[in-house]
Amino acid sequence: MALAVTGTYGAVRFAAEQGNQEMGIRVALGAQPRDIVREVLVAGGRPVAAGMLAGLWLALALAAALRQSLASAPVRVDASDPLVYAGAAAVLGAAAVAAMLGPARRSARRDPLEALRAE
Repeated sequence: MALAVTGTYGAVRFAAEQGNQEMGIRVALGAQPRDIVREVLVAGGRPVAAGMLAGLWLALALAAALRQSLASAPVRVDASDPLVYAGAAAVLGAAAVAAMLGPARRSARRDPLEALRAE
């Protein structure tokens, strides 16, 4: 789980940083800071949600194979326990939001003249 959180955080943060210049130009054209933050969260949230849905589908497909190996485990665990899936999605979603908030806030506070000069 730690590796998945680290990878998710890094990939989402990198993608959010790539749009930093575009968001600076939007600020220069008059966009409000809350609009910039919302745009970054929505744009970054779409691929995160798609990845979560694909991961859920794959995990449920592999749960059948895990049922047999978990049947012999000393602790009774269900391979399709919804609490486990919800917890994993919540942790990964929180990592993605945390990764997007930094670049979003930085873009919203960016000096419009600096954004135009860099372009």
